[in-house]
Amino acid sequence: MGRKARQYSQTGLYHIVFRGMNRQNIFEEENDFIEMMEIMRSLKQEMPFEIYAFCLMSNHVHILLKEHNMGDISVIMHRLLTRYAGWFNRRYSRSGALIANRYKS
Repeated sequence: MGRKARQYSQTGLYHIVFRGMNRQNIFEEENDFIEMMEIMRSLKQEMPFEIYAFCLMSNHVHILLKEHNMGDISVIMHRLLTRYAGWFNRRYSRSGALIANRYKS
């Protein structure tokens, strides 16, 4: 049985939460936090959305954002998580999934 389709917000506002596999750290050093913020900044140049708040913790992240076009949340989060996981895996010479499950919203 497949998982339920994500429900899109009529207001475009989302509280996003994602965490590392097995609750492991997704940020090891200060540069890791900086890279996540840089990726968010570059995504804002590519797509229309607003970030109202975010909290980056060692093993999970909270982001409060508003998409401008309904359904863009999937593209935004795919790009954010793919870019960060790829960067993290290259930086720490690792492979495999970094983020546990799909993000919660």
